[in-house]
Amino acid sequence: MTQVVIVVPDAGPLISLAKAKRLDLLIALRLPVYVMDQVYWEATRNKDKPDALAIIGFVEANADLVHIAETETGENARFAREAGRVGKRQSSLGEAAISEFLTGFEARFADTAALLIYEDSDFTRRRIIIPDNVHVVSTKSFIYGLQNRKLIDDAAAIWQSIREAGRQPSDQEVDQPGNVGSDRTQW
Repeated sequence: MTQVVIVVPDAGPLISLAKAKRLDLLIALRLPVYVMDQVYWEATRNKDKPDALAIIGFVEANADLVHIAETETGENARFAREAGRVGKRQSSLGEAAISEFLTGFEARFADTAALLIYEDSDFTRRRIIIPDNVHVVSTKSFIYGLQNRKLIDDAAAIWQSIREAGRQPSDQEVDQPGNVGSDRTQW
């Protein structure tokens, strides 16, 4: 049987769900969740923001399911920050971290498929190679998918609460299956 994990490659889903006070949706499927180390830093670096504190608290309270995926990119960025060499590139390193993570995904997670949740509307146009065993969904599609599985009652209300909190995520709905063996991924 194929194992499934959730991968969060950009800060958008974390911030949007924190704004809606619904970070719990990331663990609604009771699957392991992997957040890239650099993405976690991007989402939590401003400790004076309630969203950052909510994300930190969520990760700490759910350490059995939510994991910070260590990458060489994230480690090098951390060393640069500690040495005082923080530049504009720090925020764009999340892309490099997810690319690194996905490059080794099939080798590290044999017999595993991933549900990758992103928010940046241009994510699917980036030059990131998505392995065959990765199913890609936008934040909006993820929320509505949870409703379709009867794990939440009102996806529209959650989406509206994200917008009412001042966040303007892409309305793009993406649900791009991957392949595991000869089967298309479904979720």
